[in-house]
Amino acid sequence: MIETTPRDLNNRLQARIEGVLSYLLPDGKQRGGEWMVGSLAGEPGKSLSVRMIGGKAGVWSDFATGVGGGDLLDLWGAVKGLTFVEVLAEVKGYLGIDEDRPKLINRKKYKKPEKPDIHKVSQGLFEWFKKRKISKETYSLLRVAEQNGAMVFPYISPGGELELLKYRSIVEKKFWSNQDPIPCLFGWQAVEDNVRDIVITEGEIDCLSFWEKGIPALSIPKGAGSGEKQSWISYEYDRLKRFDKIYICMDGDKSGEEANIEIIERLGRDRCLIVDLHIYKDANEVICAGDDLQIFVDNARTRDPEELCQLSDFHDEILKELQFGIADAPGMRLPWSKSHEEVKLRPSETTVWAGINSHGKSVLVSNVIVDGLSQGEKFCVASMEMPAVSFGNELYRQVGWCHSPGSVMKDNLFDFVDNGLWIFNSYGTSKAVKILEVFDYARKRYGITQFVIDSLAKCGFDEDDYNSQKMLVDRLVDFALENNVHVHLVVHVRKQANEDSIPGKFDVKGTGAIIDMVSNSFVVWRNKPKEMTAKEGGHVKDSDPDTVLNCVKQRKTGVEPMYNLWFDKHSRQYLGHRDDMPKQYIF
Repeated sequence: MIETTPRDLNNRLQARIEGVLSYLLPDGKQRGGEWMVGSLAGEPGKSLSVRMIGGKAGVWSDFATGVGGGDLLDLWGAVKGLTFVEVLAEVKGYLGIDEDRPKLINRKKYKKPEKPDIHKVSQGLFEWFKKRKISKETYSLLRVAEQNGAMVFPYISPGGELELLKYRSIVEKKFWSNQDPIPCLFGWQAVEDNVRDIVITEGEIDCLSFWEKGIPALSIPKGAGSGEKQSWISYEYDRLKRFDKIYICMDGDKSGEEANIEIIERLGRDRCLIVDLHIYKDANEVICAGDDLQIFVDNARTRDPEELCQLSDFHDEILKELQFGIADAPGMRLPWSKSHEEVKLRPSETTVWAGINSHGKSVLVSNVIVDGLSQGEKFCVASMEMPAVSFGNELYRQVGWCHSPGSVMKDNLFDFVDNGLWIFNSYGTSKAVKILEVFDYARKRYGITQFVIDSLAKCGFDEDDYNSQKMLVDRLVDFALENNVHVHLVVHVRKQANEDSIPGKFDVKGTGAIIDMVSNSFVVWRNKPKEMTAKEGGHVKDSDPDTVLNCVKQRKTGVEPMYNLWFDKHSRQYLGHRDDMPKQYIF
């Protein structure tokens, strides 16, 4: 079964336009990009022209009569003298589209109403409509009548059958209908066969208001909301397929929004447009205020998926990135000035910190955290390889405890980490799902900007469970993107033959998807050969670093620098140059 709208059918006809025109107007001739014929009667000539190529393929005009301008469906109807509904049925047959539907069980049984004892609108109801700027011509077109002091709205099918009677008290806003009513739409009796676009409103009075301004409209039977309120969609689904555009005009409240969501999802997001009435409650209020209802319809917009954006939405941000270098771009710097023009840890990114066991990657990440705190970043750290106190001991020394461990320093240390550093207080093996739950809460509650997991090996799955590793990294990447934060993940590298060479990105332990998915990857390598030489009393060059930080991936810029670092045992900081002094973060 193929779902078809007029737009779908016209597109299919365009795809085989030469065959269509040969079928409809066999005596025509192709001249350049046009099909030329005498008239709609089909005799040879040049008065009627049909465009055959480009975006306007199928647009036609009979220059002798001034008729035309529509698409291939309009041409089909004009040539064969068919109504639009008849055209749709015949075109489906021509295209070989079988719309036989599976028989679905519907346990709900509806009843058609008995013919009511109704009367013409009384003077009192005439005055009621007049106050609402609805004319006699309009409510007569929709066959609105009166019975025992109540308005009667007849819901009549496109074929002319009475399907539902709905009543409204004139004195008070009270509604009722016949028993077990059919969930159909009000207004079909006024919709002509050639109408291609329709408005769907929340109530009958709004429907009348649109018709008052010459805008074809239908009304839903049970008001806004979701679920059973919109049971009419199933009943009217096939009837509505004839429309290219469906304008949805609900009241601007919560129930109206619920209806908008359900209708566009079920009738097709691509052809449903939301009419925003701005300061007005409903369509009748618009016409009573003397405003132009057609303008609101013309300004209706599709409700695009949240994931669908125009590139121009990001125009200013793109220009900003083009204008400024890395140093001016948003993001957190690394602690070493020599890296500031090459590396930034940006919002919405994920970074991997890898290294051989005991090569100092956790200490180095702690150093990055301290410097990030000084830049105004907020961290939540899941350091499952050591208790919070042990982690804090390392971090406090890097902040500056070793310089003057007194009472003033205690207060300054507290101020430095307070409101800037949170801990996922669990060490050992923790389930990844729990970590993400806590991270999500921390982001929402405290505005955390940086999230650290140390390490992947402590996230609750086996070392060779590559699928779980991939799923976690995938979720971390999504978390960073969705929340505009930065995620840091510490991982191990595979065992090497020795520790004399710097590992690369292909040495990271676990699935290769880890490096593939993240934005940045660093490898921390401790210079064990230098340490061994010093231990054995050999000569060590001043230029030999204690540690190498190797950037093996930086997706944003493609720059992959390698930095030599020197480790200060007293402050536990990594220094950018051998003769540098440790940073003073508090005084």
